[in-house]
Amino acid sequence: MRMMMTAICDGKYLHNKQSHAFSLEEALHECTCVSTHSKIVLKEHKAKCEIKNSDSLQVRITCLDPCVTMLSQKKKCDFIAAWEDKDNNTIVYYIELKASNHEKACKQLLETINYCKSIHGSCSRRCHIAAYPPVANATIQKYQKKFSKQNIELSANVALQAS
Repeated sequence: MRMMMTAICDGKYLHNKQSHAFSLEEALHECTCVSTHSKIVLKEHKAKCEIKNSDSLQVRITCLDPCVTMLSQKKKCDFIAAWEDKDNNTIVYYIELKASNHEKACKQLLETINYCKSIHGSCSRRCHIAAYPPVANATIQKYQKKFSKQNIELSANVALQAS
């Protein structure tokens, strides 16, 4: 029986690290950790996002706040998680952890997508809000329409599956 391992990669994980890179791509690289654990937990206050990784894929977790200093004065999401699926397609999740103000979370996700368009434009881009208390379905449905116009999926309040 395989032992369940949990990797915790929250703001504290890269808290002492700050990227002073000149390009966003370099900054994202400097603020990334890689995990093959079966369960990866991203958390901030009471909100948390779980990524189930039963295939032990290399999941790259990028901590945007506070690590990517060139975005410090801009609206942005908390994390980016990326992995290659079984067909070698890159899946990129923009993740926002939020205690309240879920509309602001959606706006932060959209802003981050715009910043990273040149880096992740050819990838399968998805967004996820992990909220406590959970996001209301009406809010998600409203924003799913906005995101789908950019060919981006939006989900909330569920565990993500790296596969």
